[in-house]
Amino acid sequence: MKRTSDVRVYKKFGPGYFISEQLKINKMTKAILANKLDLNCDELNDIMLNKTPVSTEIAVLLAKTFNTTSVYWKNIDIGYRIWLQEVK
Repeated sequence: MKRTSDVRVYKKFGPGYFISEQLKINKMTKAILANKLDLNCDELNDIMLNKTPVSTEIAVLLAKTFNTTSVYWKNIDIGYRIWLQEVK
């Protein structure tokens, strides 16, 4: 029997996945979200492709936009970035 400390996550989803889900739920386009976050579309795409970390400022704006908390967005991003380092 495996211990939980021996179990490794095969794939971890970054913030981009959860932003995409929120866009669908809220029937919002990327362009509208980029405007709300005061980003251009390329900057938003980099976040959604998990290339650019979610800054504290963006986490606060995402929280306001999607009625969540900024900690939610930072935790998703930090967890994803830590996972990337562990699987190297």
